[in-house]
Amino acid sequence: MTFRFFNPAERVEVTQGHLPHWDQAEATYFITWRTADSMPRDVWLKWRHERDGWLLENGISPLAKDWRRQVEDLSEEERNDFRQFSRRLEYEMDSCHGECVLRQPAIACHVEQTLRFFDGSRYTLGDFVIMPNHVHLLVGGLARHTMLKQVASWKNGRPSKSTKPWVEAANSGRTRASITW
Repeated sequence: MTFRFFNPAERVEVTQGHLPHWDQAEATYFITWRTADSMPRDVWLKWRHERDGWLLENGISPLAKDWRRQVEDLSEEERNDFRQFSRRLEYEMDSCHGECVLRQPAIACHVEQTLRFFDGSRYTLGDFVIMPNHVHLLVGGLARHTMLKQVASWKNGRPSKSTKPWVEAANSGRTRASITW
């Protein structure tokens, strides 16, 4: 298994979920997932309100299924102005909100072991970084449906003794630190 980078000349499938995802057969994926508490609800709601207001001011309904396409149809200056919302959202997500459970060495080690477990047999793991409330990684050698299953497996890795207190707290409702992406 090797890394195969994106080729703009080949077929690309763009799917919509919470975010657009680009898929190209057997290309390398850049994947990020975050702890559920990485964005406080009040910060998220304020950001969403401001973004929706900007869309409305520019004649786009935030409720329209194709609002992203409508943004792409705007002038380059307007699109660049809209990108401020993505930058602000990323800034907030990287501001270490929440409990930052991945800062705990035992939990970070568990995540690392989970990522490395099938490296070389199911996929090729590239560089990765475990931040206090999110994980970034490069992975290759997976078809999209297999990649989705593998990411779910990483995020639901079996707890070890060292991570058991955090898992128990998450399951009891004392924390919202379950991993999402």
